[in-house]
Amino acid sequence: TQNASDDDFLEFRCIPLHGHVRQIWVPVKTIRGSGPPTDELTRLNRTHHIFVGVALRRRKGGERQDVSAARCLWADYDNGLPEPWPEAIPPPSMVVESSPGRFHYYWFLDGGSIDLDVVEHCNARIAVLTGGDSVGDRARVMRVPGFRNHKHSEKPVSILRECHLDR
Repeated sequence: TQNASDDDFLEFRCIPLHGHVRQIWVPVKTIRGSGPPTDELTRLNRTHHIFVGVALRRRKGGERQDVSAARCLWADYDNGLPEPWPEAIPPPSMVVESSPGRFHYYWFLDGGSIDLDVVEHCNARIAVLTGGDSVGDRARVMRVPGFRNHKHSEKPVSILRECHLDR
């Protein structure tokens, strides 16, 4: 949230196994102070998938016009990782195993970007070059590490596998 506007929001999208989607909007200034509403999200995770908007929102909305800035680039790998990893793509800053053998990769942007067309273009290029899924749109939500994935019978927890703040 460094260099993010206090007026921006982080979107948590809670998708139930049955029923209606619930969105929780947390102002950046709250994240900087007390952090996200982990107790509420943990309670909801008993019956909901928990996702977070990868990019910040300028207002309470989950559409592309609601996105204000991106703090990273991202890619999703549901069908394995490329071997070998393409030399043109640096190693990721953060790796989340969203369920067994499926990964989210993130590349932190120094200072972030408000040029969201460039962010989407870069996400698309990364997906093409690495065989990732097409999930680079600015309004994308991804699974939050530490929460259950109800899509699978064993309900695995998504796991933060790597985090390199210096990348």
